[in-house]
Amino acid sequence: MEEEERRQKERDQMSVKDDKILEDLKDPNRNVMSPSFTWANSGVLDQSMNAANMWDFPMPVPSSSYIWPTPGPSVMSQISITPIIPFSQLSGQPEKQTANLVHALESQVAYIDGDPTNSDGLELYYYRFSGSTAIHPGINRISLKLQPKAAGSSASAPVPSSQSKPGSPEPPDEMFDDAGLPLPHIRLPLLDTFFSTMSAYFPSVDRKRMDLRLETGTMSAFLLNCICAVSARFHPSGAQSPAKACAPFITKAQELIIPLLHLPTTDVVTGLLLLSWANFGQNSESGLWQYSGMAMRMALDLGLHEISEIYESLAHVVRTRLLFWNLFITDRILAFSTGRPPSISEEIIEIPLPTDEDFFPDPASRTGDPHEEIQPVPFQHWVRLMVLCGRIANVLNGRRGRLRTLVGPSEPSLDLLSGLQGQLVQFYADLPEEMKWSVENFKKQEARNHGGSFLTLHLWANAVMTLVYHPELLTSPSGMETPLSQNMDRSIKLSMSSARTISECLVFADLFASQSYLSSPFVVQPIYVACLAFIHDLRISSMMELTQRPPTAELLLTSLARQNLSALIKAIQHMEHYWAGISYVSGILDSKTVGLAHVRIDPSKKTFISLPDKGLLRRFTTSDLKLAPPTETSLRASMAKEAAEASTCSLEDLLRTYSVEGFYVQPADSFDLQSLLGSGIGTSGKAGSETSSV
Repeated sequence: MEEEERRQKERDQMSVKDDKILEDLKDPNRNVMSPSFTWANSGVLDQSMNAANMWDFPMPVPSSSYIWPTPGPSVMSQISITPIIPFSQLSGQPEKQTANLVHALESQVAYIDGDPTNSDGLELYYYRFSGSTAIHPGINRISLKLQPKAAGSSASAPVPSSQSKPGSPEPPDEMFDDAGLPLPHIRLPLLDTFFSTMSAYFPSVDRKRMDLRLETGTMSAFLLNCICAVSARFHPSGAQSPAKACAPFITKAQELIIPLLHLPTTDVVTGLLLLSWANFGQNSESGLWQYSGMAMRMALDLGLHEISEIYESLAHVVRTRLLFWNLFITDRILAFSTGRPPSISEEIIEIPLPTDEDFFPDPASRTGDPHEEIQPVPFQHWVRLMVLCGRIANVLNGRRGRLRTLVGPSEPSLDLLSGLQGQLVQFYADLPEEMKWSVENFKKQEARNHGGSFLTLHLWANAVMTLVYHPELLTSPSGMETPLSQNMDRSIKLSMSSARTISECLVFADLFASQSYLSSPFVVQPIYVACLAFIHDLRISSMMELTQRPPTAELLLTSLARQNLSALIKAIQHMEHYWAGISYVSGILDSKTVGLAHVRIDPSKKTFISLPDKGLLRRFTTSDLKLAPPTETSLRASMAKEAAEASTCSLEDLLRTYSVEGFYVQPADSFDLQSLLGSGIGTSGKAGSETSSV
């Protein structure tokens, strides 16, 4: 009775819409999760803001109220927990398969298929949710190929199997000196490559300062190896196999990083950010996420987001602030592309937004002329764009309809997203003339080594407009309209115009300076969004052709859409040569363009990761673990029993709305959940076992 009274009080605190959701969740005949949303302390832009103060960081939503935890079952007790069962033992048991996937999603566990004594390697896989703005929203099955660690090696870099065979010998030690620095004949050409192709993305890395550090023997070996790890893939010597060319520097950097974590410095923060890019180039999405996250946490530990007087010089103040905004951009792009919440809250930022003056003297120049003429720089406008994109992602990816443990419910603002849409359009229209897209402006920025950031600014602005204004691209997998989407402004003209602008930008970039888009993995999502818009347009045209003969003008537009789509797909394929992590996007596009009905995994896209602990692998892949049977005092059994007794809803409801997708394969909505679990995992003939949380 006490438990029921407590739940009733919680329901009374909810809004009328949230009460409706709870009632729907109790309905046993319900097949699709009803949409709802609750915003608490979201930190997104308040509607009262106008264009003059749109960059002010918002205060917490006034309607949010903090809650002091009281004794009793937590909110998590509403989620049913099922004891884990190896997938290989679930053949022909759909109910148990679903329960097992529920456990995998809720408990954040991973599974291993294979035998650690077999030289063929193992497959590690786990499941993740992705929000509405992700490249593929819903549930994703992420798979990694593991191989035994080679004798005498440590912290080796992940390498796509298409570019390096498992067990290939490591590079000779002659590449590095006793301090771990790449030798001069190796590092100097790679430094030139870095500052000519990638300096616009990392403005805190100063060429003149690095030369001085090398001359005085104070250069960080970790930072230098990280710079070489991203630039080696664009040096002519590594053109045939970029991932293989970068691997020695990634391996050396990963050997150096562990002790450096005890000494937070801006060099280590910069190196971690560069290392995250390098890992993504090796087809390690988790490396991108983890190393960039480490960089953000260390930056906050150093107080880079705060105004402080403890600095070496004014130039040091500028460098540290540019480094923070570099991390901020990375955080917002990752939040948008993965559908996850951002790591850096707007509410803690004290330092001002960057200005053009912060980029002069040019950090990529060796001379550092203090009298250099100040010109518009794309990076500072890119930061402002990411502020808006982050707020839009917060709205679209928020987990709505859930009770919070420490924050009370608040009334949602249905006009919030519409206001952000208008601000995005206004921002793009108000760009200075030198920052507006044109071939001449692009050439000028490319001549100053800012072509990449200039192009990225326009690709992201147009991609977000394409996404949020298109009537179909943000539709939930269930096909249902939500109160949030119903209040969005829609304009198919604006959406398709933005998609065509993306195609136009890439065509000219490929013609005049292809490195401007090849040098950054973060432009892949804008290209992907434009592809989705053209694919939808072509599908509509195809359906019209089945019922009536389209006019000549429509045929011409269809032909142009095909050309644009082809150009975008070729650009992604070209990028994939340098950034192996993009293969995931290529696989999804492949399924959407040709309508594949089955999972296709390209083994050449597998990433091989050395895992040294064979005993740990054997423990998780051996079927006979010789464990005592679970009892009433067993922690897992006890938790499962309590949760089952107290549960009012289950993640099974959510699984009816989504289907499962592999990291390197096609979109999940092409497959039935039950058949995928049965044929893709359960019939492999290998032992599937649970491993530690990921």
